[in-house]
Amino acid sequence: MTNAGTDFPKLDQTRIAARDGGEAVMTFGLGLSLVLRGGETAAKRAASLDVAESYALWGGDRVTRYLRRNASARSKLGAGGVRAAYEAQLAATDAAKDNWTPVLLGPEEVSNIGFFAMLKNAQSATRYPNSTVFARFPAATARTEPDALIALVIDWCNRLKPMHGTLGLAPMFELGMERFHPAVLWPYLSRLVGLDYTWTYTMALGHAPRIKGVNWLTILEDALVDDLGGKVALAASLGDQATIITWDGGILIRAGTEPQIGDRNMGQWPEAYVAVNRALRPIRFEEYPDKKFALIDVPPPFDALDETLKWVRRFDRPGDGD
Repeated sequence: MTNAGTDFPKLDQTRIAARDGGEAVMTFGLGLSLVLRGGETAAKRAASLDVAESYALWGGDRVTRYLRRNASARSKLGAGGVRAAYEAQLAATDAAKDNWTPVLLGPEEVSNIGFFAMLKNAQSATRYPNSTVFARFPAATARTEPDALIALVIDWCNRLKPMHGTLGLAPMFELGMERFHPAVLWPYLSRLVGLDYTWTYTMALGHAPRIKGVNWLTILEDALVDDLGGKVALAASLGDQATIITWDGGILIRAGTEPQIGDRNMGQWPEAYVAVNRALRPIRFEEYPDKKFALIDVPPPFDALDETLKWVRRFDRPGDGD
C-alpha cells in the first residue's frame, strides 16, 4: 500500500488480524469526522437525523443495521428506514441530560460502512462543548464517485455547521474497539503517513476551536479561516496544491485529486497534504494532556505522548514556522 497507484478496491477488501490465524480486527476506508458546537440544541439534533438519513440513502443496501438506545446488539433497519428507527427516540430524548447517539452500520462488524454521532447533552456541554459526527465510506468511493462524495460532505456541512473536520484514508475497527489493538494499529499509522485517525482528538481534553490536522479533505468554519487571514490569503498560501470549495459557513479544502496513503519508509509524502498542513499549522491543536484517553494508544516501548505529537506533526517541514 503506497502512494503511487493505490489500489482502492484492494484496500477496501483488506482485513488485518491481531495474530496469525485470528479474526480480523481492522480494515481501511475513508473516514469523515466533524466537530461541531450546539449538540444539545434541538436544531442540531434534528439536523443530525437528516444527515443520518442521507447517509443511509447513500449507502442503500450496504447500510442495514442500527443501534437502539443503550443497546449493544444491532437491530435491523426496517422498511421505514432511519426515521422509523430514530424519530420517536429523538422526540423522547431530554437534551438537558441525554446524549444523542444515532448509529448506523453494515452487516459486517469490521467494516468501512458506518455512521456515528455523539451530540452532547446540556450538562456535559458546559465542560466539553463540542459534539462529533463520524462516517465511513469505502476507499474506492474517492475514485468512483468523488464529486458525489464531496457534494454529500458539503450538504452535511450546510446542515450541521461544523467547526472543523477531515476526511481521508483511515484504519477502521469494530465500533468502539479502536483502543484495544495498538499493536495492530500503530505499525500502519506510524508508517503510512496519509492515514487519518480521529479518536485521539475526540478524547483529548482540549476541545478548543483548533484543528486536529489535515487530510485529503479538510473542513474549516469561517472563524478559523479568518484566523488564517481570510480566504484570499489562504488561497494564496495553498497555491496550486489544493482547491477551496465554499459551504454556508465555511470552506472545504481538497488536497489533490484523490486521497494519498503515503509511506514514511519509502520517502513518499503527499505533497498536497504538506502544503495544506503548512497553511493551516497556526490553527492546529497540540495541547494534549499526558493522559491515556487523550493520546494514541501505542505498544511498548513507545511513549504515547511523544508518538502522538510526532504523528500530529508528521507533515511539518523545516521553515514552516512555529
